[in-house]
Amino acid sequence: MSEWEVTIEGKSETEAVEAALNQLGLRKDQVELEIIKNKGLLSLGKSKSITVKARLKETALARANRIASQIAKLAKLEIEVQVEETEQGLLVKLSGPDSALAIGRHGLTLIALQTILGIAINKELPDYKRVIVDVDGYRERRKKSLESLAEKTVGRVLARNEPVVLQPMNSYERMIVHSVVSQYQGVSSSSSGEEPNRQVTISPEES
Repeated sequence: MSEWEVTIEGKSETEAVEAALNQLGLRKDQVELEIIKNKGLLSLGKSKSITVKARLKETALARANRIASQIAKLAKLEIEVQVEETEQGLLVKLSGPDSALAIGRHGLTLIALQTILGIAINKELPDYKRVIVDVDGYRERRKKSLESLAEKTVGRVLARNEPVVLQPMNSYERMIVHSVVSQYQGVSSSSSGEEPNRQVTISPEES
């Protein structure tokens, strides 16, 4: 039992809860309560008693850190976990000797990990939190690489006046390419195909 969890027995639920809160030094909205035993009147002279377990509510940051660490341990990956709360949501940053394994080919393992973490972390949170996973700054490096690729491809399309189909990308990567293409006149972009082989085509616009 941790210092932020107590089990208290009282003559009533109110008495047990108040005693638990006093011992933890917390308010009722800061804890999770569980009635784990309720004894009725078994015989004359024996009063009813209720046992209450109270524990500090887990914050979104703590929950994200715990679950990400558990997944890394189950996968036998030597990875350090850090979690930050940003305007976009929870940023789970992974680093360590096995970080490349957490990225996977074309970042597919990273995307799968982000999906799993998002579901697991939000399962018991009162308010939905978007979860973003990054491994050793991979997202920023990949973003810059895709922006450069999109810019070069736009130049090629304009010079040759013919469409170019890029390699398959996930939805996040396609969004980056579409964003870059939208900044140029004379070209447009579209996605086609089925996941995970969906591709972006950059085409010259008809004059």
